[in-house]
Amino acid sequence: MRYLTLSLLLALCWGVWSGQGSPFFIGAGLCSVLLTCWVAHRLAISDRETRRLRVLVHTPRYWLWLLVEMARCSLRVMRLSISPGISLQPKFGWVITGLKDDLLLATYANSITLTPGTVSVDVNKKPSGSAGIYVHALESSSLEELRQGGMEARLLGLTRGLPLPGMGGKTP
Repeated sequence: MRYLTLSLLLALCWGVWSGQGSPFFIGAGLCSVLLTCWVAHRLAISDRETRRLRVLVHTPRYWLWLLVEMARCSLRVMRLSISPGISLQPKFGWVITGLKDDLLLATYANSITLTPGTVSVDVNKKPSGSAGIYVHALESSSLEELRQGGMEARLLGLTRGLPLPGMGGKTP
């Protein structure tokens, strides 16, 4: 299936970019697509490239979710900072994660920092594969929310095709 997707994508790109419709050019394009798919199969790069394509396709949905989270948390921080009588109780703590990929781990830490009221202070990745992010939060509830793993599940859903929270169990 992935080679069919790759060949259709290559054929579409070739057709749009070449702008040629004569039988010779269509045949040459078909041969180029088949040769490229064969080389991709021999080099076993189709899995990596289709994974990147899937991440690229689903990334805007994660960004949109993150923007909504940033707005929601901004309102919460604003309420905390201007409400009289509410005493802030900032807290430091580790958020343990199952992320093994360095890019996902960095994206997770950056997403935490982008969300108002939380800052990633340190990322610790052990040789055993476990990782943790040391987080400063204005409220302990923000830290607990991170520990529940909603943001991490969304990141994993981008790369593994897992159901995302709030999508009714549908796989992207």
